[in-house]
Amino acid sequence: MRAVIQRVSEASVEVAGEIVGRTGIGLLVLLGVGHGDSTEDARLLAEQTAGLRIFADAAGKFNQSLNCRVLHFLRLPCSNALKHAT
Repeated sequence: MRAVIQRVSEASVEVAGEIVGRTGIGLLVLLGVGHGDSTEDARLLAEQTAGLRIFADAAGKFNQSLNCRVLHFLRLPCSNALKHAT
């Protein structure tokens, strides 16, 4: 399992000129899942991602995670085009 994580102020997905999903402040995660990946792998990655302290607090320090804030989550199904090498 591989993930590329990007903090975003907004994100959207467009297919054939039509927006099929969008979100506000939060995280954009591009996720590649391999044949050997398990549900436990996914759970662990989700916990680790939610715990990343990459959002600024009131003092401007990057000290907050998704667990500390109310942010948006956008989930879109992916085709087989998103595969990673093992």
